[in-house]
Amino acid sequence: MARWSADGRFGVVAGGNGFMIQVLDGRSGRCVHTIDVHQNSVYNLVCHAVNPRIIISGGYDGKLALIDLISGSVISCTTPTHTHTFTEGLYSHLSC
Repeated sequence: MARWSADGRFGVVAGGNGFMIQVLDGRSGRCVHTIDVHQNSVYNLVCHAVNPRIIISGGYDGKLALIDLISGSVISCTTPTHTHTFTEGLYSHLSC
């Protein structure tokens, strides 16, 4: 799975490399960050529509992670307290 940041500065890739998320430079394609936050496959990446440095990832481990693409750091991550899996995610202007 691959997504572009809102400004096209970064490409974000998940899958094919274990449970890692890779952040790629949009021009060179070079990997600038590898993020290890999930313990199972990542099934969803959603780029913020307005803030190009933010993306959210969802994994089959039940975690949702809010990631800063510039620093490559995890801003926030849920820890599952249930057996449900999030299967889709969208940003809303009401939540930002």
